[in-house]
Amino acid sequence: MTERVVDGLPAAEEIVRRYEKDSLADHPYFQRLRREPVDTERLWRLIVNGREGVVLDFPRRLASIIARTKDERIRSMLAKQLNDELGNGDYSRAHRLLFERMLAAVDPWRPAATDERTLAPGSALSARLEAVYSDPEPYVGVGGAMVIEISSKQIDISLGDEIRRHGGLAPKAIEWLSIHEELELVHAEESMTMAHLIPESGAALAATWRGAEAVGDGLWDFFDALHGAKTERPTMSVFHSHM
Repeated sequence: MTERVVDGLPAAEEIVRRYEKDSLADHPYFQRLRREPVDTERLWRLIVNGREGVVLDFPRRLASIIARTKDERIRSMLAKQLNDELGNGDYSRAHRLLFERMLAAVDPWRPAATDERTLAPGSALSARLEAVYSDPEPYVGVGGAMVIEISSKQIDISLGDEIRRHGGLAPKAIEWLSIHEELELVHAEESMTMAHLIPESGAALAATWRGAEAVGDGLWDFFDALHGAKTERPTMSVFHSHM
């Protein structure tokens, strides 16, 4: 498909295509997990840092974008995602609580030695996401929200594959994961629908790309930190190369 470029930047639909193509599931971190025996300590570090970086503040951050987004069509889609996240009105089904249950189930996988550096990848990611979701220009957050859903789908499926390869956790313990493996497919598809609602030129498009790439870069760096090595990203920055 030919890339559609307006005013020097590709249309927002290209954000979805690029982050689907250059999947985080292909990051060297996940490549190593797949080719080696199941490493429960590595999985524990991923889960606990995912909590720190994304899960703890995700509803608040998403709500902030919903409140500041002027396009009610986009607001409606993001509000649906927030409702899913908060358990559709039943707080006992809120995804953060289900995540805590999964974290408790994998506590036996915790490494013997942990310190303040253990949560460093998650803390760094959290700071970068906070900057995106609190940016005064709400389209920055919209772009970030699009990429977080696409990437979450890739991450959740990869994590699920590893946990099931291990085979030692009860279905109830990984309910968060089972829900997200299905729900993120829907949310990722909604990212393309949302992309069609982004203005085709001007400041809104530029802001959307800026937020998308900030989240994409932040997630790649997060997995570099977990991997313990700096790795080359598959795609050069579109925003910076066109500005």
